[in-house]
Amino acid sequence: MRRTDATGRATRYGLKKTSAFLKCRSGFAATEFALILPLLAVIFFGMLETSDILTINRRVALAVNTMVDLAAQSEELTYDDVDDLIDGVVSILEPNDVTDVNVNILSVVKVGSSAVVLWSRDESGSAPYTTGSFYNKFDDATIIRQNGSLLIVEMTYDYSPQFTHHFVGSTFTFERQAVRWPRRTSIIPLCNNSKLICIASLPS
Repeated sequence: MRRTDATGRATRYGLKKTSAFLKCRSGFAATEFALILPLLAVIFFGMLETSDILTINRRVALAVNTMVDLAAQSEELTYDDVDDLIDGVVSILEPNDVTDVNVNILSVVKVGSSAVVLWSRDESGSAPYTTGSFYNKFDDATIIRQNGSLLIVEMTYDYSPQFTHHFVGSTFTFERQAVRWPRRTSIIPLCNNSKLICIASLPS
């Protein structure tokens, strides 16, 4: 009987120590935290960058619509006018890096059933489209009024995320286009700064 009682006490003591050992999870917690920390970091920074990407997408849309709205209110545009408009709308994207922003503004007219470029200008002061060339980035040329024109602003922005770019080199390209009819005249000419030379019609 005494041997049985001793055995029972030993068993209970062993179970008690085993239970206490299993309940002591300080080491396990540290190991688990070390394993999930990289995943938590990826989720955290991924959420931050997703928020940034959505914000930039809205800013690009705001920039192109703001620029074409302002340009459509003019009776004529000079080179300096266009440069000022571009500088102004690009600032909407700041404080992000804006070195990889491309902005085009152009006027198209209707020739037959096609949209034809009257004039164009980009952020570098060049003409990205040749006068008289067909504009093929337009779904429906029928919205161009007869003997009228349409202003188009295009923006392309290559955005490199601050975190994931260092690991996977990913770049997001945002492309937006906005169109408006001129509000104060049927065709808005583009003139040099002295206004001695203006493009107001297609060459004959």
